[in-house]
Amino acid sequence: MCLSDAGNGLRNTDFVSSWSSGFYAGASWNKSLAYQRGTGMGSEFNKKGVNVLLGPVAGPMGCVVLSGRNWECFSSDPYLAGALVYKTVEATQNVGVITSVKHYIANLQESYRMPANGMESVSSNIDDTKMHESYLWSF
Repeated sequence: MCLSDAGNGLRNTDFVSSWSSGFYAGASWNKSLAYQRGTGMGSEFNKKGVNVLLGPVAGPMGCVVLSGRNWECFSSDPYLAGALVYKTVEATQNVGVITSVKHYIANLQESYRMPANGMESVSSNIDDTKMHESYLWSF
């Protein structure tokens, strides 16, 4: 089993495309385009022998303005994000590549992600309504 991250397509290899970031696909509001993007990315993964595409990202974009992950997401609207994630997953799996939708619940920051001494922490206090309406819906 071979897996790889998939923000803009397969990385660290030759003869592959650099696909548009998730928020560009989301700005189109076009489910057919998301399907075509998923087919293209999945086909390149398949040709390179990669079985699992780590993506797409379903979390809401822009909840944290300084988030290091805003470029990966499709939209801050959970319905639109969910619809585009669905079409991307459907297309990718139709060409024989498994998807692993990410980042599950509130993975919006990059600061202190891997602290040197292991002592850093970040509080992620989210009320139930926000969690269900913004974070979980698109999954």
